[in-house]
Amino acid sequence: MPQLLAPVTPPSATRVAQSSLRIGDERCPLPPGTHALGGRAADAVPLAALGNQPRAAILTVSANGVTVLQRTTASIVVRIDGETIGIAPIELHHGARIEFGD
Repeated sequence: MPQLLAPVTPPSATRVAQSSLRIGDERCPLPPGTHALGGRAADAVPLAALGNQPRAAILTVSANGVTVLQRTTASIVVRIDGETIGIAPIELHHGARIEFGD
């Protein structure tokens, strides 16, 4: 089960959409900052499907709601909307589907 992160209201007067992940039927809000995705309990978003594998990716959420994914290991395949990604950071858009594994 993923660790749920508390939602954060942006400090500016302009309301920015809250970034979040959906894992199964569960929605996990992501406040601005850096969030590790991996198979270990110490990761900010532990993913049971990865077993005890190391951190697979880093999600960075900016204060204005822009979310960027960066793969952190070559040993785990990461796909966004079915396309395998490299190590370069990629901006995610609403509804993007992230998959880990073969």
